[in-house]
Amino acid sequence: LVGVDFSGGGAAALAAARAFPGAELLLAHAMEDPFAPDDTPLDWGELRARWREALERRLQGLAGDARVLVAAGDPGRLQPRLAVEHRADLLVVGTHRGGALSRLLLGSTAARVLREAPIPVLVVPPTAASGAAVEAA
Repeated sequence: LVGVDFSGGGAAALAAARAFPGAELLLAHAMEDPFAPDDTPLDWGELRARWREALERRLQGLAGDARVLVAAGDPGRLQPRLAVEHRADLLVVGTHRGGALSRLLLGSTAARVLREAPIPVLVVPPTAASGAAVEAA
């Protein structure tokens, strides 16, 4: 399972996962659901469905022959659960070049994945080439 967030770290994670010959890849994008509860006057369910479809199309552009999955929730907690549910042998995630203050204020998804995952995790730093790959996609 490859955690993809459309950042340089996510692109580096995907490139690293593709380096495993014969690996069956599942690209997973997880993020907090930005929508309000369903009891509001707007049709949040329709907006949520369109949001999910847009993310799935964007992932398909990166996926090649890999499967894709979009899920709502905290990526640091959700990706390990998805890896178990989909019987992944390895969870591959990218990281960012943020400094100590960034990690302190925002937390680190990769660090949470490392703490929560019951399977091996490969954490891949971003590279200049991976940042360009995300912008091109």
